[in-house]
Amino acid sequence: LYGQADWRPKPGTTIAAGLRVEERDADYRDSDGLGFRPRDRMWGGELTATQRLSANQRVWATLARGFRAGGFNIGTSVPADRQQFEPEYLWSLEAGWKARDGSGSRSADVNLFYVRREQQQVATSLQVDPDDPLTFLFLTDNAASGVAWGIESTAAIQATARVTVDS
Repeated sequence: LYGQADWRPKPGTTIAAGLRVEERDADYRDSDGLGFRPRDRMWGGELTATQRLSANQRVWATLARGFRAGGFNIGTSVPADRQQFEPEYLWSLEAGWKARDGSGSRSADVNLFYVRREQQQVATSLQVDPDDPLTFLFLTDNAASGVAWGIESTAAIQATARVTVDS
């Protein structure tokens, strides 16, 4: 289920809000007797405010929550406590500025971001037999959390009708 609404409280200002609710059901059975029936009910969404500064410039900020369904690792060597993993949730906060000149031949943008992942799904390995280093098993598991933050920017100049220089 997904819905989005946009509001324009004054000229040049837009506020957008979206909400997504999803339920994922999986049913797995194999000939080794392994079976799973995970059910994940997840929600995410976003709230974005955009302000037009001029005909060619705007600033924006977004708070969003995303998700990735949980799942399971199959195989007879996977320990019982590592066979299933939980959904992952991602919170992000972003703000930025975009501009382009009147002719459209030059543009630039800057984006600041902070991302926090909860129950982060990670690809990991496990040595099944402690005495045999060749018995590695690769699986998906949950880490407690993960954080990323930074700044991104781009600039472009249309040097000729056929050549654009990007950075």
